[in-house]
Amino acid sequence: MNYETTWYRSNHAAYDRVHDHSMGAVAQSRGARWPSRPQGNRSGTRISSWLTDPKLNGGGALFDFGCYGADLSTWLMDGRRPDTVTALTQQIKPDVYPHVDDERRSS
Repeated sequence: MNYETTWYRSNHAAYDRVHDHSMGAVAQSRGARWPSRPQGNRSGTRISSWLTDPKLNGGGALFDFGCYGADLSTWLMDGRRPDTVTALTQQIKPDVYPHVDDERRSS
């Protein structure tokens, strides 16, 4: 998977600071929100219909973006898995996304 966050300069800066010990050890990481909700972005109908169908996608924001935080945390910790994972989901726009969550928070 080519996660878009792989290429963020800020993530590489954080990695460098953790590994050159100019910043403390990673104790906790947090991620929040669904950056671009499918009904309001340029994804098109095909991806929007997949993201918002619980049978095709299995969920909404959590399933689509839940991987980024886990991937980044594991990378920052040189492949060590997190000790615990917590995720909360909610619907901010149930009239637009009646069948899936449209926001997630994880830590």
